[in-house]
Amino acid sequence: MDAMEQPPVRGELPIALGRIFQATRAHKIEKEKERRKQKEKAKISSARSLLADASAVEYSTTFAKAAGI
Repeated sequence: MDAMEQPPVRGELPIALGRIFQATRAHKIEKEKERRKQKEKAKISSARSLLADASAVEYSTTFAKAAGI
């Protein structure tokens, strides 16, 4: 019998499954962190865009008042 045909030693399978579970869980946690990071970036980008729009409106209003329009 070669190594591929031998039955697993008692206890190896639960250990291997535990390692797979831990790796899968770590991967899911990492994906969730990345998703939250992207969501936060989108919020910041949106806030910056709104601020830029508000600044442009304020600037044009101030300019119009100064020009007497």
